[in-house]
Amino acid sequence: MMNTLEAVHIVCPKVLEMARRLEFAVHQLLSGTSRRDACRMVRERFKVSAPTAWRVVDMANDLVGK
Repeated sequence: MMNTLEAVHIVCPKVLEMARRLEFAVHQLLSGTSRRDACRMVRERFKVSAPTAWRVVDMANDLVGK
């Protein structure tokens, strides 16, 4: 039997990578990293564009409530 996470991965594999980026950004913000530095770290670690990294960090910022 397939679980929900496996089903999501089959339907849209990019979702898991997006979730990993968001999880990383949330962790960085919770540890006190500035938004600018978190954005740079997301760009470097996941090899994404600056606008993508900013969107991820903005979502993370909304989740952590800063």
